[in-house]
Amino acid sequence: HNASATSSDFSANAALRACVPDGGCAFLVPPGAAWHYMTCGQTAGADWNAASLDVIGQTARLRFTEPGTYVIAARIEGAEGESLPATFAFDIFPEGAQPFLRGDANSDGAVDLADAVAVLAYLFALGEAPCFSAMDANGSRVVDLSDVVFLLRYLFAQAVPPPAPGPGVCGFGPADGYLGCDRPASRCQ
Repeated sequence: HNASATSSDFSANAALRACVPDGGCAFLVPPGAAWHYMTCGQTAGADWNAASLDVIGQTARLRFTEPGTYVIAARIEGAEGESLPATFAFDIFPEGAQPFLRGDANSDGAVDLADAVAVLAYLFALGEAPCFSAMDANGSRVVDLSDVVFLLRYLFAQAVPPPAPGPGVCGFGPADGYLGCDRPASRCQ
């Protein structure tokens, strides 16, 4: 609050709390801690520094033990209620994850008819599976006959290309769709 509508003073009683779904909450800055106002990394004057807490450099540590796509949401709680959450998403991949080229089922570095044949060989003739993530041409998280149909439509009917990462740029794709890749194309290593 401000002492008056035209005053430059500001005081607040705020707390910073981190919550993890099914993991509880912890205060990173406890209720009643004094905060101070910063302007472009500089304090706004000597009065702002007295008995203050410099939150620059404070960190919250969360440990993610399972691969997947995670969304972190932060919101402000106050006497007036809670703000809408500000969110950001990130992917955690298994240790040793390899980049791949989606649709490149035979790991030769190109997406072509040989890849549709490689998926058929894997499904019906005990063929090799050098990179399951690359064999999942349609991004459904399953390697099956629909991947063959998807590749053939892409190659011969000008249908949509395989979802990222492919067919031109190597990458990882979303973590929750990563099926594993033992031997990606040499251009992806």
